[in-house]
Amino acid sequence: ISGSTDNGQLYVEAGENQVHLVLNGATINCKKSAPIYINNGKKTVITLANNTVNTLTDEDSYEYSVTEVDETTGETTGEPNAALFSKKALTINGEGTLNVTANFNNGIGCKDELKIISGKINVAAVNNAIRGNDCVVIKGGEINASSKSGDGIKSTKENNDQKGYVVKDMDIFYNEELVGNIFKKHGLYKFLKQKGIDWRKHLSKQLLPDNCIYVIINNTMNINIKSMVY
Repeated sequence: ISGSTDNGQLYVEAGENQVHLVLNGATINCKKSAPIYINNGKKTVITLANNTVNTLTDEDSYEYSVTEVDETTGETTGEPNAALFSKKALTINGEGTLNVTANFNNGIGCKDELKIISGKINVAAVNNAIRGNDCVVIKGGEINASSKSGDGIKSTKENNDQKGYVVKDMDIFYNEELVGNIFKKHGLYKFLKQKGIDWRKHLSKQLLPDNCIYVIINNTMNINIKSMVY
């Protein structure tokens, strides 16, 4: 996808099929909605083509495609509510640049799992710059996120303690609090040694996991051995 438009939208609806979009120097401004609106039933991958700059800009009011009214408060909410909006899981990768300016609400918003693997991503938003409803996983790339009234990076999943996590590099956050770390190979042993803990008293010498998670729960140590899949 390349080229520019002063008032347009890239709308994606492909049922239960996975979608792969490649932004190859695209500039999209949308006056009444999200520049990119992904209303798909399956995961979408957006790749930022190498050495390209891609720009998404909205304005300060939207005409919602879907609205919901809170029965208690009477408040009306709707979607899309982000300049780059995805209803299902969204992954962003590639070696290009993505600039998002959100004048209405959120910058990048996903109602499912949001994963950023690589790329240079600059987001300036009125509300949250980057928001994933279930979780936000950041494995790499260069990210600059700024917000006027919300959070730079946010994940909230109401009524589900298994959701709402943010994974950034090798750190795990829940409700903006650091709750765990991810280690590869023997990184856990080095970490415990730095903390003054003799791991040999607690772990078998034969325990040599490829990947593991170290979690602090009520000042006690809990080690979960598993492979981490992004």
